[in-house]
Amino acid sequence: MRPHANKLLQVLFVSYSLEEIYVQMLENRQCCSCRKRWQLAILANIGFMIVFGIRCNFGAAKNHMFKNYTDPWGGHHVHDFNWTRAELSVMESSFFYGYLITQIPAGFLAARYPPNKLFGIAIGVASFLNLLLPHGFNSKSDTMVAVIQICQGLVQGVAYPSMHGVWRYWAPPLERSKLATTAFTGSYAGAVLGLPVSAFLVSYVSWSAPFYLYGFAGCIWAIFWFSLTFEKPAFHPTISQEEKKFIEDAIGHVCNTHPNFSSIPWKAIMTSKPVWAIIVANFARSWTFYLLLQNQLTYMKEALDMNISHSGILAALPHAVMGLVVLVGGQLADYLRSNKYLSTTAVRKLFNCGGFGGEALFLLIVAYTNKESTAVLALVLAVGCSGFAISGL
Repeated sequence: MRPHANKLLQVLFVSYSLEEIYVQMLENRQCCSCRKRWQLAILANIGFMIVFGIRCNFGAAKNHMFKNYTDPWGGHHVHDFNWTRAELSVMESSFFYGYLITQIPAGFLAARYPPNKLFGIAIGVASFLNLLLPHGFNSKSDTMVAVIQICQGLVQGVAYPSMHGVWRYWAPPLERSKLATTAFTGSYAGAVLGLPVSAFLVSYVSWSAPFYLYGFAGCIWAIFWFSLTFEKPAFHPTISQEEKKFIEDAIGHVCNTHPNFSSIPWKAIMTSKPVWAIIVANFARSWTFYLLLQNQLTYMKEALDMNISHSGILAALPHAVMGLVVLVGGQLADYLRSNKYLSTTAVRKLFNCGGFGGEALFLLIVAYTNKESTAVLALVLAVGCSGFAISGL
């Protein structure tokens, strides 16, 4: 049996073992004795880690799917697919067609239906679809791959709005920032782990391995999520009366109000300059983030001639730095505002313009250098600057 087949069997065995452990945990729901709102935040963090790891899979796998390569044991392999650049670009971008569509409707869905269930469905279905992607690729149909990825985008577009809906019922005002930060930092951790893990699996197992690993992980996570989370504290069967009372007293009437389409001042929103400034800033941030997430490993292989198995950790380094900068930048922004050194508007302008300006400058260096150390340093600084921009959003 080939070494990569042994690795794949080990991955499947680990997944099966996790399921066995989970079955035992279900028999005693008191296994998780931490406060339920923090249990929810940690589970959400893991969920975001999985879906953002999923977004790294294709970026790593494509380097061995449509190009000849040499494995770590010296074996030479001929590529399995003969895609044109146009076909590849359609498959890579198809996810975002679906992702864009559900962003706004998801907010209404989260107000109308249990948001915890919507979040679980988003992660669980996206993970299940990830298991289907290798079959889609093997069918040699770029249309099938595009359809699967569009569906992934549709369900993943629900994740962020539904998680905001979860905190509507579970986050006391004074803890909202900490709980939300705990949950949403899973997206950065997902990129930091997803790039090296996907690169390792592609190099040492097969191009399909990251799709299966993250697909199985997401399906197992969904079982945990649906079993351990509930729409409101009042519906949770094992929450302590102390925690339940604390949350309900802190939130009060806020969670009993439900927005509807007609009650939202659409004209005021669409004609608001600050709203458009936020949209433009978020577009700029998302553009570079997803560009690097999907193409960073390809850039390191083709432009810098780096081996995929060794470049995974280096590719994750900029995103790790960004996560740290976001935390430091947020604290610095609050310090400047609270001590009245700068107004809120000035802080946002400084962090956004400075952050995006620095990112643009260092990405230009990345575009024009062919020196490995310079390129990696410029990538780290570019993505780090985007962390300051995020702090100003």
